[in-house]
Parts: sequence; structure tokens; C-alpha cells
Amino acid sequence: FQRNGIELIVVMDSSDEKNAILDFIKEYPFVNWRIIVNYNSHPWRNPARAINVGIRHSSNKYIMVCSPESEMLTDVIYLLRKSFEDYVDYHHYAYGRVCYVDQEDVTYENYDVIRNIPFGSVMVEKSDLEFIGGYDESLTEWGGDDNNLRARLNLIGCKGLHVEKAMMVHRD
Repeated sequence: FQRNGIELIVVMDSSDEKNAILDFIKEYPFVNWRIIVNYNSHPWRNPARAINVGIRHSSNKYIMVCSPESEMLTDVIYLLRKSFEDYVDYHHYAYGRVCYVDQEDVTYENYDVIRNIPFGSVMVEKSDLEFIGGYDESLTEWGGDDNNLRARLNLIGCKGLHVEKAMMVHRD
């Protein structure tokens, strides 16, 4: 994350761990952090609202949405971003693949042995996200929000581009 042009926006949907995240970011002073905290109490909800807050506060042309439980096994940011240079005439969003594990040791060498799916984080132009209104906040249950986003991007002619080497690990 410590690269020119990358801003890391953390949207906390509650203030429970605010002090912990503020202490954590002190260890990485050269990362362009933006921390947004919701102080209003609410029942559990899917992350659509929090993600949309991050989208609205982003100042960059490209946005990558990533779950806080995810680790990047390869340089996912670079690989997804490069797709916009490699396919400049192809209106797209880019995505990699993800494997879901608990405590297993995941490496580049054993990644394909572990069940993984073409999903994970998505990178897309901010203007496309703004055009479709971001994530659908009427979806209140867990799951389906990423599928809904991709479907609505497809409806405006923004097609998915799978980047095989963009490998994420999601820890439950």
C-alpha cells in the first residue's frame, strides 16, 4: 500500500475498534491512510453502506474494493490496475480469484490445490461506480452484494475481466 498514487480508505461501520486501527496505522506512516468511522449505532448489516462511503470519499480514478478479512497473495493491486493499461479500449472491471480458508498456510505453490473461485476483490473506474449508484444498499442480508454490483456494471456495458494471477486469501 505504500506506493505513490494509492490511498487506503478504511471505513469502520462502528467505532468499537477505532483506537486499535489508529494505533495500527501509526506503524505505517508512509501509507496514504483515510479512516472514516461511523459513530451511529445500528443493527448488523451487510457492508454495502460502508463500501459506498469509501467510494464517495475516494479521490482516485480507480477503486479496488477489498474485504478486511482478505490477504493479497500476489500483487493484486498492481495486476488489476495494469489491466486498465493493457486493455485500454475494453470497458471493464477487473477481478482476480479468492480461496476461503481458516488458518491454513496458503502459498503461491499450493494455491491451485486449495479450492478457489474467480471472485474476490474488484477494481473499477470510480465513474462507473458512481453511474450505477455504487453498491445496492437495499440488500440487507449477507452475500449477493458483489454479484449484484457486477451484474449492474455489465448492464452498462462494463464487462468483467478475470485476472488469473490476482490471488486473494480470505480468512474466516
